Amino acid sequence: KSQCTYCFYPKSSQTLRTLNIEETVRLIQQLKESGAKELVFLDPTFNHRPGFEAFLDAIIDVNFDGQMTLFAELRSEGVTPKLAKKLAKAGFNRVELGMQSINPETLKRVKRYGDPKKVAEVAKMLVGEGIDLLLDLIIGLPGDTPDDVEKGIHFFLKHDLGEWVQAFPLSLLPGTAMRKDAESEGLIYMPTPPYRIIRTPSFTSEQLRDTLYLAEDLLDRRVD
Repeated sequence: KSQCTYCFYPKSSQTLRTLNIEETVRLIQQLKESGAKELVFLDPTFNHRPGFEAFLDAIIDVNFDGQMTLFAELRSEGVTPKLAKKLAKAGFNRVELGMQSINPETLKRVKRYGDPKKVAEVAKMLVGEGIDLLLDLIIGLPGDTPDDVEKGIHFFLKHDLGEWVQAFPLSLLPGTAMRKDAESEGLIYMPTPPYRIIRTPSFTSEQLRDTLYLAEDLLDRRVD
């Protein structure tokens, strides 16, 4: 559903595809019976699927004994206290939420959209259910400045969510809309993996480096 310009998913599939719930649950049951202990859903917008609550209910029926721990990446929009409880009951012990930037204009520019306040609200909701988090903040997005990244980290710290933050430099992946528009946007990046951003109109190379170090200082740990 999302069209984030830094992401390859919109290029790989233009439509929202879902597996039938019964078919999916049958597969999960087979994995459980084979002794699986950890299950990772690679869907980048796990809760965007139609009938998401019914899907959670079906997983709860299979994983009623908590044999498996589950992981998924969610969009904050649409996550309610009721769904947070069901995620925990289903066995999700860690969830990833992407804020990416505190700057609403940057979020529009990269077609991420979303509301940082909603991310914080849902993050605290999930932590309240005993679920660990990964909270994404990208360094070097077009339109962002070093000040925006610093504000984003302080935003998480203000909400007592600093321990969950993973801040990392932007990569311009092949096939993405951002990579295609890199020259016109003035984005300079490594030509080989990990295709990391080197310079933008609002970030010098030195500022990218210093912002990463600042993130480590504010969060009191290595982040990259």
